[in-house]
Amino acid sequence: MKDNIIILDTSLRDGSHLNEGKFGKQMILDTISGLCRAGIDYIELGFLTTTDYDSDISMFRNIEDARKVIPKNEENTHFALMAYRFDVRNIEDYDGGNIDLIRTTNHIYDLEEGLENCKLTIKKGYKCSVNLINFYGAYTEDQKIEYLKRINDIHPYAISMADTYGLLDMMEIEYIYELADKYLDKDIILGIHLHENKGISYAMAQRFLQIIDRSRIALVDATLYGIGEVPGNLRLEQICEYMNKYHDASFKMDEIYRLIDKYFVELKRKKDWDYELPYAISSKYGINRKYAQFMIEKGNLGMADINSILKEVEGADKASYNRKLAEKIYSNYINNLYHKEQ
Repeated sequence: MKDNIIILDTSLRDGSHLNEGKFGKQMILDTISGLCRAGIDYIELGFLTTTDYDSDISMFRNIEDARKVIPKNEENTHFALMAYRFDVRNIEDYDGGNIDLIRTTNHIYDLEEGLENCKLTIKKGYKCSVNLINFYGAYTEDQKIEYLKRINDIHPYAISMADTYGLLDMMEIEYIYELADKYLDKDIILGIHLHENKGISYAMAQRFLQIIDRSRIALVDATLYGIGEVPGNLRLEQICEYMNKYHDASFKMDEIYRLIDKYFVELKRKKDWDYELPYAISSKYGINRKYAQFMIEKGNLGMADINSILKEVEGADKASYNRKLAEKIYSNYINNLYHKEQ
């Protein structure tokens, strides 16, 4: 950690949305070793799951399984696991090892479950980081304030404000920071998890690090080459170069670029995860990215068509993808076009 800033790599966890974590044993081991040598503060090894451990997949049933991928010489790196729809009562109590952070998730619709999972994580002795899913878009301002106060009562190690649908612009990330800084206890780490819907995640990460109070520890999620479900994430190589230039950090960029060359360029060639305009349009309307994906996969729509269709998604279905609704608004649009042409 440099200048009260923690860089957390989540390549093998967030990237698993593309391939169900099936990276292969050698890539998993090499990626973790390389990130340790590069000096990354935290590495999120993958999801916790109820299925049996497979060394070719970045998912783990318990802490003992996750230890199998950590190199003997892990430098000064610590490790995290994501408990998404996973009951943390199914893992061992913390034993003082370097897998010390469990990241829990909270949507607006499973708020109580998420808070309870965080309490159980802390009770087991781990640091808990709460990922607030779509915090900007899903909650009213009163709900945001109420929720931050409830988090204070639990007092996790950190919260991470996930821009799940890529809604944030510069002014909005300042608003989110100011709100959280005002109502969140100062010793709770404040983090961001940015997606690339608008192609500005790197700029927003810089702005976040410029405005955050130096007395509060900041946490920034990033992935190698931006890997993640389309349209991808903040790129680890960019934020590490920024840290080296402006915060006198010493991340070893040769290690990061070696991993990108060896694995991630080819992965991206097979299944691109970068910025695409339909996802920027979906972020404009504050809706689940899967609506944009659905329209892309139809293969017969231009950007103007997608813009016209996506603005029809309203109500509770905006955040939680409803395929039947997507089919309906698509069919209505195509039928209307047909009648206009007659």
